[in-house]
Amino acid sequence: MKKILAIGILITLVCGIGLAIAQNQSADVVTSTSLSATGEKNYTYGDENDSKNITKLRQEIEAKMEKLDDRELDLIKGKYDRPPGVKDYEPPKVQMPKPTPPTGLREISPVFTDTSSVSPTHATVSTASSDVRAGYQIFGKWASWMTDKSYLGRVWSRTESVQYLKNDAKEWHVMHQYEADAQSNIKAENAILLMRHDDIATCAPFFSSLGGHQTDDYKYYPANHVISIGIRPEHSSGSRDYNEIYIWIWDRTDDVFWGKTYNLPQTEKITIVDAALECDKNEAPDSQWKNFYKFKPSNEYNQAVNLLDEFTWTEHSSPVFNNEHSEEYYDDYGPNTVATLWQRKTPK
Repeated sequence: MKKILAIGILITLVCGIGLAIAQNQSADVVTSTSLSATGEKNYTYGDENDSKNITKLRQEIEAKMEKLDDRELDLIKGKYDRPPGVKDYEPPKVQMPKPTPPTGLREISPVFTDTSSVSPTHATVSTASSDVRAGYQIFGKWASWMTDKSYLGRVWSRTESVQYLKNDAKEWHVMHQYEADAQSNIKAENAILLMRHDDIATCAPFFSSLGGHQTDDYKYYPANHVISIGIRPEHSSGSRDYNEIYIWIWDRTDDVFWGKTYNLPQTEKITIVDAALECDKNEAPDSQWKNFYKFKPSNEYNQAVNLLDEFTWTEHSSPVFNNEHSEEYYDDYGPNTVATLWQRKTPK
């Protein structure tokens, strides 16, 4: 598979040049956007060893991408709800923890783009929990003025990074699918959270319209396995409306699968998707990169999109750590339709 890297990432890996994430010193929130005119991406790296380390990590991820097939593509398209040949998930025979980290609906104020400058733009983000600090790698049209972006809904990805999350739900990796209105108010939040308890991955579905964390449906896998997750709003081609969501949590290492359809109490509309790395605002950072790879959303026509053009970075800043991120893009059935998304938290 031909690899397409964001220009900023390529500059860093080849030349070792780092660009700092722009920060709004007057608020605890920072946003930067991709600039489609120049192809520029925003990210943060540390010293030369960081560049070498992420290059090595990327190569390891690419090797895993080649070894696993793409049955998720048929899942996300709705060709079936259970991939052929998989093993059914069996719950542990002992009681397992069911952490419920804070989460909830948030609001993203519109970004006012200064067309005379290539500097990152800024926005204000509010969240239901003032204690959560995170970075959000957002894809899609979350503001009415974003006429060049798409409405995105169905999304899937893989990760082998649960083993690197901080223990006992002090840090959690999330894949979100949202409905937002024209004023960027989040109206509905659907997500899968990934947490670690020692050597066990805790995989937690979340639906705002169903009361939040679905604790009866928590699933557990070895934390060092490759885990695939998917969120499939059941909308017809050309429509943004859905009132059912199918999700899956799939241990690709052992081929152990679980999936379920959730009926929602009201109709929602696909708008944006994201990958997030969340934790308490005062949690000590560990500088460890975590990733989602084979991250692939689709629009209301169930078509892949150019993720390089759809990207926005938003963060809740912390008094003790920096949110850092990078994005790498790959071709499959179109340009830049698959991404590997990196995040970490480093000391201030």
